[in-house]
Amino acid sequence: MTPYTSRRLITASGWLALAASVGSAVADEAWWGLLPAAILLTAGLIASRELGTTLVARVGKASLVAAVLLLLAATAAGLVTTASDGFEPGWVGWLTNASGITVVIAAAVLGIGVMGRRPGTGILVAAGLPVGLALDWVMGQVLVAGFFLSGAGFYIGMILFAIGLVRLGRHGLAATTSPTATTAPRRRRYRSGAYAGTL
Repeated sequence: MTPYTSRRLITASGWLALAASVGSAVADEAWWGLLPAAILLTAGLIASRELGTTLVARVGKASLVAAVLLLLAATAAGLVTTASDGFEPGWVGWLTNASGITVVIAAAVLGIGVMGRRPGTGILVAAGLPVGLALDWVMGQVLVAGFFLSGAGFYIGMILFAIGLVRLGRHGLAATTSPTATTAPRRRRYRSGAYAGTL
């Protein structure tokens, strides 16, 4: 898989997460858009080679992949148990919260690893979800039994995180170089050589 493909996957996951976050203000069912966003993000992170260039980014990438997979497994377990038993067991809620906390921590580590190359993007990825949880705590909207995705502040945090993913997917971590920086020296050498030949 090419770097361009991995970037597109990460960008698509960011747009889906952003649409789910904004759409949930109108309909709660829009939160289900986070499921395909999580799948695309996982695929993009696994395929990305840019995010393995530094140790911190590499750790954050691997941690976020594992955390998202754990969260997806917890969501699947909740759907299966609710469909079969008519209610969600307590261990499913505990697993969902534990995996959610892991996602927040792993995203923060990944964002810190990105800051060296993309400071603005790194801040959004690292601070988006923690800011959302902090707002929920301040506003007293955190539920003891299931605080993850429980308050309005987390909507804001998820929007910030999603914007960070879109920026990360669009720009990546590759250093940008100006075309004139590489062509100008060649032109100068050519002109000086041509000038020397006429003397």
